[in-house]
Amino acid sequence: MGADMGLSFTSDRPARDSWFSGAGQGEGRSPLTGPRAWDNDGAINLPEDNMAFRILMHAFRMVFGNFGAALRISMPMIVVGILAAIFVTPHQMSDLGTPAEQLQNYVTGPFLISLLAYLVATLWVAVAWHRYCLREEYPGAMMPAFHGDRMLGYLGWSILIMLVAILVSVVAGIVISAVSAITQSHALAALLWLGWFGTLLWFIQRISLVLPASAVNEQKTFRQSWEATRPLSGTILAVALMFALFSVLLGQVALPFFSFSIVLGGLINAVTQWISTMLGLSILTTIYGVCIEGRSID
Repeated sequence: MGADMGLSFTSDRPARDSWFSGAGQGEGRSPLTGPRAWDNDGAINLPEDNMAFRILMHAFRMVFGNFGAALRISMPMIVVGILAAIFVTPHQMSDLGTPAEQLQNYVTGPFLISLLAYLVATLWVAVAWHRYCLREEYPGAMMPAFHGDRMLGYLGWSILIMLVAILVSVVAGIVISAVSAITQSHALAALLWLGWFGTLLWFIQRISLVLPASAVNEQKTFRQSWEATRPLSGTILAVALMFALFSVLLGQVALPFFSFSIVLGGLINAVTQWISTMLGLSILTTIYGVCIEGRSID
């Protein structure tokens, strides 16, 4: 069944050659090529050597090695981000005033409209990017195809992930608070919360393969996602922590520019959000391709 290699779950899906190798590929070709990692028994082999670094670098190549396609696919998000930076952010950040007045700036019509528009744009881009990476569905001249049903499915799974994360966080919070009250140690409490934050990121990443699956119209469950990612459990923790740190640092880039110009700061912030979002989607796509479809990222 395809190439030589081997892991803990099997599949009878037909082999595909398309996968992302990054720069140098023409617009009319699959952005990445690479064999599936099947062995002769149909099992998938996922070597963990440097796998976290390889996944992150692969995500960077997916975005910046296919930059033209990435721009066209993410155009809805880019347009909304630019409009929000020019017309909404200045209103939010001008004359902040009292806490009540600050809150009022965030519940105005323009802000709520931009928030809804950004949500729709992000769903549109997420579905289109997964489909481009995994199913070679190329965008149009300026915009990706609009898959309303897949976007609704993606939204539904995202809400479920959020609810599950909130539920387990509440339970963890009760346990950590109880331990803190018993030990009266602020240092221990801080350490437990930090550990829980890393665990939550790892947990969410492990159940989130339902999202790219929904985008490409493949039905997966949380349990299937969890089981499929078991061989890369440690790798996924490392990836989640490194990407979280990268996103936090990247988010600081725009802050100095707000002191010069709110619009400039908003535009730079939109760029950093674009980078973080596209890389996050690419990491999720890569893990799905490796764990579910048995693709190689060599």
